[in-house]
Amino acid sequence: MRFLEKATPLPALSASIGLEQSSLLHVSEQGAVGGRGHGFGSNSPFARMNKYGQWIGTAGENIYYGRSDARGIVCALIIDAGVSNRGHRKNIFSRSYGVAGAAYGQHAGYGAMCVIDFAGQYVERGGRLAGL
Repeated sequence: MRFLEKATPLPALSASIGLEQSSLLHVSEQGAVGGRGHGFGSNSPFARMNKYGQWIGTAGENIYYGRSDARGIVCALIIDAGVSNRGHRKNIFSRSYGVAGAAYGQHAGYGAMCVIDFAGQYVERGGRLAGL
């Protein structure tokens, strides 16, 4: 609560088709087998994001398992219980991110999962800058 009371409004994030596709890829691959985590190597968030375009500046990813309502997922990520560095909250409130893409789907172990990929800027496949 103290964090939210002190927080200042941020500009809205622009939507990115490439970041949405990156998020959806992780949901579809991980959800089907019931995996957990952000992945690594060729399946890291950054590698997945670069399959559909190119992130610029900074990038990050939030994942939530189990909830099925968007508001509840975002609230849980902001509260970030059990995550000592509050990384999910920091991603949501970062001024470094200007674009995002999200996907939601079934998860074999938790019932549902949501992935949100963030970037400072993102050049979509074909050269268009997301959000413009």
